[in-house]
Amino acid sequence: MLKKILYYLAKPFHKKTNQDKNSLKLKLEEEKFPEDMILEEKWDKLKGDKSDPLSERQQRFVIEYLKDYDIKQAAIRAGYSKRTANANGTTLLSLAKINSAIKKERKKLIKK
Repeated sequence: MLKKILYYLAKPFHKKTNQDKNSLKLKLEEEKFPEDMILEEKWDKLKGDKSDPLSERQQRFVIEYLKDYDIKQAAIRAGYSKRTANANGTTLLSLAKINSAIKKERKKLIKK
């Protein structure tokens, strides 16, 4: 990731041919950086499979979210920290299994 940043920062100062630029971009795209691998591992762990059951905190987030549709407050009430509640809530809503759980809960509430 640092190499990518340095490449784009140094870009205006170097005059290279199009062929050199393209080959460097390809090398950067092919190379796996440690930061990228860590982020991918964390995302895969969080995302899980659609068939995986929701954690207790995720279930609480779904229920709390349906109360007022406020991401930040739902995350706080579900047990996430106030400082990171907005980011965690947004991440949770981007997961397919959370969205399907919200739809199921919404249908249950409509039937009642």
